[in-house]
Amino acid sequence: MVEHTSANAPARDWRLVMLAGGASFAVSYALFQYVFPIGSWVATASAPVASLFLSAIVAFLAMALTLTVLSRKLRRDNLRMRVAINNMSQGLCMFDGNERLVVCNQRYMDMYKVSGDVVKPGISLKNLLEYRIRNGSFAHDPVEYRRDLVGAMSAGKTTSTEVKSADGRSIPRHCMSRWISCRAWCRRMT
Repeated sequence: MVEHTSANAPARDWRLVMLAGGASFAVSYALFQYVFPIGSWVATASAPVASLFLSAIVAFLAMALTLTVLSRKLRRDNLRMRVAINNMSQGLCMFDGNERLVVCNQRYMDMYKVSGDVVKPGISLKNLLEYRIRNGSFAHDPVEYRRDLVGAMSAGKTTSTEVKSADGRSIPRHCMSRWISCRAWCRRMT
């Protein structure tokens, strides 16, 4: 079974834009040359040149329209994904293979009391851990923690730990997959 990812989406989108432009160019050239001849409209250029010029304009407009529709669809899909991620009851953060933050939801930021100004896509795992140490929401050795976490992830293992915060909360953390994906549930210790 082939895994579907959105990594190929830009290539598919550009192929669709080019297909729309090519098809509209061919159809409009045939229309301008044979169905609605424009030779009588234009006195300064030959009919084939005028047909090519107008067909190029139509193709450009078709490509622009297709690109606009695809961009709106992408924005709508991204909005839906952000809403879904931020409405999870778990805190979620995902890092790519370069240990850079890809996505983090509001629940994660609330649980660890981290600022959205600092914790944004592109921050490294190392920098995030250093920030959490400074704000008191991380009490482990960051080098050892990162080494253990990345080692488990590269081995394809799922890890589970429980983090105790200074204010009495217990946060179970589960990390899995090739990319570092962590989910945490927050509960108050009694």
